[in-house]
Amino acid sequence: MMSEYRFLPLRSVRPGGNTVDRYDLWLARLAEELADPGTNRDEFCHRVPREIYFPGDRLRAASRTRPTPSP
Repeated sequence: MMSEYRFLPLRSVRPGGNTVDRYDLWLARLAEELADPGTNRDEFCHRVPREIYFPGDRLRAASRTRPTPSP
């Protein structure tokens, strides 16, 4: 049976404005955090996807951060 969906090849998209610079800064910040042994890895792994899916929406990301339990 033939699929109902047509194959559409991927195409390159060039980011505009200062997007590449902001992306490079973001990656550099992530690398610094990963190099720091004091980084809370649980929080890091929860925060990074939020930054990807909700860029620039720090209020939403902050409101969804789970509190760290007290020892």
